[in-house]
Amino acid sequence: MSQLRADLWFVFLSALWGSSFLVISDTLAGVDPFLLVAIRFILAAGLLALAFRRHLNQIEPEELYGGAVLGVSLALGFILQTIGIGGTTPTKAAFVTGLGSVLIPILSALWLKERPGLGAIIGVAVATVGLGFLTLREGFTYAPGDAWVLACTLPFAVYVVAVSYFTTRCHPLRLIVVQLAAAAVTSSIGVTAFGEWEFDFQREHGLAIAFLAMFPTALAFGIQPLIQRYTTPTHVAVILITEPMFAALFSWWFAGDLLTRRELLGCVLIVIGMILSEVRLWNKERDAHNNPVPSNIQRCSIPGCPPPRTQARDLKTK
Repeated sequence: MSQLRADLWFVFLSALWGSSFLVISDTLAGVDPFLLVAIRFILAAGLLALAFRRHLNQIEPEELYGGAVLGVSLALGFILQTIGIGGTTPTKAAFVTGLGSVLIPILSALWLKERPGLGAIIGVAVATVGLGFLTLREGFTYAPGDAWVLACTLPFAVYVVAVSYFTTRCHPLRLIVVQLAAAAVTSSIGVTAFGEWEFDFQREHGLAIAFLAMFPTALAFGIQPLIQRYTTPTHVAVILITEPMFAALFSWWFAGDLLTRRELLGCVLIVIGMILSEVRLWNKERDAHNNPVPSNIQRCSIPGCPPPRTQARDLKTK
C-alpha cells in the first residue's frame, strides 16, 4: 500500500469518527447513553472477535491486562462523551473532545517519561483559550454537556498514552479485541448501575446503533493498525485533526448546526493548539530515522503489523 492510499484511509476514518457525533446526538433522543455505549461495544467486540478469531487462540496475560486498562479508559471516555453530547451540540462536542490530543504530551511526560516539547506546552495554552471562547457564556457559565465532554478528554488521553505503552509489548489485533471486550463489560456495568437495559426501540435507533458499532468502532479499530505502518505519525496526527471539522460539516449539512463568531474563533484556536501539540513528532520522526527501533523488540509477526513507535501515538476511537 502506498503512503497516499494509507493517508486517504485515515481521511475516511476521520470522517467516520466525525459523523458519529451527529448520529449519537440524534440517537440519544430515544436511547439511554449508558445503553448506547454498551450495545455499541458489545456488537463491535463480537464483530472483531469473529474477524480476528485466528489470532485469539494464544492470548497472553499482558494482553489481558493491557486490554483491560485500555478498555476501561475507552468505555469511561465514551460514556462521558455520550452523556455530554446529549447536553450540547455535536460540533461543540467534537472540538472539545479534540482537546484530548493536547493533553497527551503532558500525560506522556508523567507516564512514559517523555519530556513535552515547547510546541506541546504552547499548544495546551492556545487550546485552553480556544475552549473558553467555544464553551463559556455570559457570566463565565457553561453548558453541563460541555463539562461532561471536557471530562471525557482525560480518559481518552490516558487511553492513547496507554496504547503507546502496550502496543510495543502485545499483539495488536488481540489487544484490540480484548480492549473492546473490556469496554463492553465496563459499559454494561455502567448500564446496570446507572442506566436501564430497556428502551423504546425504533427502526432508526437500531440503524444508528448498528452504524456506530460497525463503522466508527469495529471497522475503524480493525483496519487502523493494519494501515498505519504505511504512513508516518505526523501524517496521521495532522489528518485526525480534521475529525472535528468533519463533525462540524455533517452537523451543518444535516442538522443546520451553526457556530457564532466567538465559538468559531474558539474552534480555530483549538485546532491551532492541536497542531502545535504535534510539533514534537516532527523532531521525533527525524530521530527515529537516524536511530531506528531495533526489530527484536517487536513481537508481532502478522502482515500489516506496524513498528512499535509508529503505531503507538495515534491509535484513537470516536
